[in-house]
Amino acid sequence: MTASQFNILVNHRITCMILYVYLVLYAGASIVVRHDGDFIIGGLFNLHSSTYIVDDTLSRGPIEETCVGFSWGGFLRSQVMTYAVDEINNRSDILCNITLGYDIRDVCSSTSKSLSETFDLMVRNEVQVGAVIGAGGSDTTMAVAELLSVYNVPMLSYAATTSMLDDPVKYKSFLRTVPNDIHQANAMVELVTSFDDWNWVGIIGIDNFYGRPATAEFEVLAKKRGVCIALYELILPNCSDDIVDDVIDKIYENPSAKVIVAFLYWDEISRIVQRMALRNITDRILVASEAWSMSTSIASTELERQVTEGSLGVVLPARNIPGFYDYINKLNPFNENNILVSAAWETAFNCSMPMTAKETRPTTQGGARNNTAEIMTSSVESHIQHSGYITHIPTTVYCSGEESFSTHLNDSLSSSAFLYRVYLAVYAIAHALDDITRCEYPDGLLSGGTCPDVWNLKPWQLLKYLQNVNFTDVFGHHISFDDDGGVGGVYDIVNWQNGNTKVPAKCALMDDGQSDMSNCEPSWDENDSILVDESKEHPEYIQVVKIGRYDHRQISMNNGLQINHGDITWKNSCKTIPTSRCSAPCDPGKRKGILSGFPTCCYECITCSEGTITNDTDSTDCTKCPEGTWPNDEQTMCKDKYLEYLAWDNPEAIACMVLAGLGILATVIVMATFLKFRNTPVVKASNRELSLLFMGSLIVCFLSVFSCMGEPTNTQCVIQVPLRSLSFTMCVSILLVKTHQIMTVFESKVPRAGRCLFKAQLQVFVVLVLTAGQGIVVFLWLCLNPPKAVYFPNIAKEVIYLECDSDFSAPILVMFAYTWVIAAVCLGFAFRTRKLPENFNESKFITFAMVIYFMAWLTYFPSYFGTNGRFKALCQVILLLASSYAMLLCILIPKCFVILFKPHLNTTEYVRSTTLSHANRRASAVMDTRRRKSMINPVLTSTENIEDGENCLHVDTDNDGKSTQSPSEPNHNQHRHHCRQLFGENNEFTLSQVVICHHDTELDSKVNVFRVRIIPPSPQSHISRTTMCPASARDSIELVASHGLDNPTFS
Repeated sequence: MTASQFNILVNHRITCMILYVYLVLYAGASIVVRHDGDFIIGGLFNLHSSTYIVDDTLSRGPIEETCVGFSWGGFLRSQVMTYAVDEINNRSDILCNITLGYDIRDVCSSTSKSLSETFDLMVRNEVQVGAVIGAGGSDTTMAVAELLSVYNVPMLSYAATTSMLDDPVKYKSFLRTVPNDIHQANAMVELVTSFDDWNWVGIIGIDNFYGRPATAEFEVLAKKRGVCIALYELILPNCSDDIVDDVIDKIYENPSAKVIVAFLYWDEISRIVQRMALRNITDRILVASEAWSMSTSIASTELERQVTEGSLGVVLPARNIPGFYDYINKLNPFNENNILVSAAWETAFNCSMPMTAKETRPTTQGGARNNTAEIMTSSVESHIQHSGYITHIPTTVYCSGEESFSTHLNDSLSSSAFLYRVYLAVYAIAHALDDITRCEYPDGLLSGGTCPDVWNLKPWQLLKYLQNVNFTDVFGHHISFDDDGGVGGVYDIVNWQNGNTKVPAKCALMDDGQSDMSNCEPSWDENDSILVDESKEHPEYIQVVKIGRYDHRQISMNNGLQINHGDITWKNSCKTIPTSRCSAPCDPGKRKGILSGFPTCCYECITCSEGTITNDTDSTDCTKCPEGTWPNDEQTMCKDKYLEYLAWDNPEAIACMVLAGLGILATVIVMATFLKFRNTPVVKASNRELSLLFMGSLIVCFLSVFSCMGEPTNTQCVIQVPLRSLSFTMCVSILLVKTHQIMTVFESKVPRAGRCLFKAQLQVFVVLVLTAGQGIVVFLWLCLNPPKAVYFPNIAKEVIYLECDSDFSAPILVMFAYTWVIAAVCLGFAFRTRKLPENFNESKFITFAMVIYFMAWLTYFPSYFGTNGRFKALCQVILLLASSYAMLLCILIPKCFVILFKPHLNTTEYVRSTTLSHANRRASAVMDTRRRKSMINPVLTSTENIEDGENCLHVDTDNDGKSTQSPSEPNHNQHRHHCRQLFGENNEFTLSQVVICHHDTELDSKVNVFRVRIIPPSPQSHISRTTMCPASARDSIELVASHGLDNPTFS
């Protein structure tokens, strides 16, 4: 063979080898990786990211799916399973004398492929599989779990989180090492409600077995916590752009809903973010579910980073599996016959494995379907790039074998939440088997305490022990399955921040968008906080920072969510928490008011009603202040009401006490004046005994003002009653006796039985009797219903009124009426005698005093009932002062003024002259009235005009001064005779002399007052002006004499 022919042959062989490798690896190869052992664990992983149908015409055979897009995540998870099995087999403390094997299948993220491989494992497989780990996302896992439940084969999922798998009948053999989405929904609700200004959010979910239950659970829990849903949208996987645009429109139309909760896969959230960036909707905060919370590759442009900056999310805690990093770095396709490693090698270093390398690999693991890696090619595809995932294209650059994963793949590949969950699943099976090997009767879990035979183990027996497994992982965490077949709901809370970020390059470029983040296997730094990749820096990318943790086991202790709000960075690296509310928050002091037709988060703020408060923001109701308290001006807190009464230091009280003191001082001065001038006509005419008693009572009236001052007590309330009522009753009783006496003297119309009242001692007695009657009423009132100090806390807003509770019951009305009746009678007498002589004008002033007294009472009642507290007490004080000052100023001060400043009016001569002057005026008025009645001339010419039956005074004109008078028995003819004899038949006479006589006959009881003027016939005539009255008029004459009419003679 020539050299040229050899070269052609070599090139042809190389081309065929490259085509062979491409067909096997990337054109739909179905991969099976097996390792023998005493107990085989099945593994279902997404070694390819998706499937592709080459021919659906059925012209060349049945429709088949071709697996495309090598998956980094699926490769790593499969390697974790093999690593865990090797680690357990090399341990001496667990599963002694029993080795584990595995049978790993590629399900290509396809439900049909998953069911096909599962059926092959359970039916067509030569070796029985005792348990299955897989199969990725919720959709494929639900199909496989239902199939395995038929055989009671335990299935442990490392990524399926849908709560629909909790059905114990449909998925009776299903367990998982991840929490279900109910815990995730709880974690996201706790996250949203941890911000006070987030109660108006939108929800977007994927319309499948993952998104529907999760969004529904979040909605229910959020509403229970007071969060309202502004928009609720579900979109189908791979939906049209129009549907996505409709969702964007609804986000745009709800500008107040700043928070959007997204239960989406990578594909869907990437499309949402792209269109939000195109619409410049960059002010929203995205809350990510664990399906995409680490998929930072969705923010590849500046606008997309503006959309996603500040986003929050929940992610399953990542764990660096001890030794797995070194295990991955030691893998080399030139040293072992493992097709998965070859595929990962060619994808990582963008090279092709030479055929010679494949032919010269060690065959220590070789053998027909035992300890071998088998490749089954189903179809050919020339070039595939699907959904943004890179499919390796054959290249003429050959792999040298000198490459190393350590130079390209770092810790980010060895620390994924789902890698750790695969690791847990393998160890859970191992510990369940170990519990079976250590089981002793009667401690077994089977019926009767029996133990299963590990060498003849039934799948349902292993399921029983798996459900009760309890162990501690390599990190010291307690692991067990709950009643729903899952582990505890623990999540890390992350924040997407902009800045100089280190992200895993391969993760950012190769994310396959699966709900379990199959391609993006992120890593935390040594501080367990920032996603890093030492291989490549991307300053323009998003960094993911851990800001807290959620643990559902701590919810009962109100410590489920622990978050450091200070570590959160929002839009434009701002630290101010954005607001997502339908309505602005109601400040303390206001409550929410319902708006008809709107969710409860949309409301109006209404000020709390009187007497109620709220010190919370966004309060739904106001709390009534306890009795004795009142809201402050802002209605945010209850403060104690202040006690109101007429305090001693109150300005009104001080003014009233000054007035009362002046009244007492004035009364004392008047009393001293009366005592000093007690023998003067004015004092004598005022009845000295009654006047002194009157002034004493008046002083008590002024003193009663002080009983209304200060904080009321029961004793003080009781003292007020006798002071006020008895003193006023005595005052008006004295005035009644005075007016009655004056009227008796000057009108002489009181019956004979009333004349005894003219004696001073009897007048005092009458006053005391009248006052005693009031005392009896007061005593009965104090015994039956004594007044007491009462608090009134509910009358005014900020005040508690402390008053003497003297309600207007029957006794107090009788007490008031008693005084009013005496005062009314006194006013009547005083009014009738108001026109007496000037020195008898006490009746006129008594009238004024009584009028002021009644006016004070008339104004007192509306004021009293219309006020409370100190103003009510002030009304009583003003009543006391007005009445007391009326008596002082109208009755005592005028007399005192005459005594001190008008002494010439306080003489006997002046009293006599004023008395005669008053009598003359009254007689003239009487005679004028008579003349008008008889139509006679003003000048009398005969005695015929003197009425029959009257006493005719005979004035003696003799020089001896003797006088005669008509007999006491009335005789009309004799009266005329005496008058003719006295004056003559033709003598003219006019009224000139004042005589007051009381006629004591049965025919007439009138007081006859007339004036007689004698015109003498000659200048030498002498007229004697001696008054003559019957003896029966002695009492009246004594009173007249005291006013200046001395030396009266009596028959």
